Amino acid sequence: MMTGRFPQITLLLLLACTAGAQPQPEMRAHIIDVGQASSALLEFRDGAILVDAGGEVTGDTTYKDHLLSYLEKFFQRRKDLKRHLNSIIITHPHIDHTRFLTDVMENFEIAALIDGGGDTGSGIAPLR
Repeated sequence: MMTGRFPQITLLLLLACTAGAQPQPEMRAHIIDVGQASSALLEFRDGAILVDAGGEVTGDTTYKDHLLSYLEKFFQRRKDLKRHLNSIIITHPHIDHTRFLTDVMENFEIAALIDGGGDTGSGIAPLR
């Protein structure tokens, strides 16, 4: 269901753009198709943040492979970031937002994991 997801991402993008209040901050948002939900990679001059790790059960690894491949290509272009995400933000604990979290954490260096504090939902455990 699409309702609710876009206002959360819009708010996160707005907060990310205004954090630090530097003149004309540079930020690029990459929206990554990961099945039912989406994943957003926020690219800054000096770092990157992943919002949600998506996921949909399709019986194969299409969406997981797409997410990991997208991040691989991103880090090939941004060698200065050394495969390091400043944080992963999980907007809420539903499986379509957390399914590939473990895969991302196993393949890239993550400085912080941030969630909304929810302790119930289809994405709490197990993450796969």
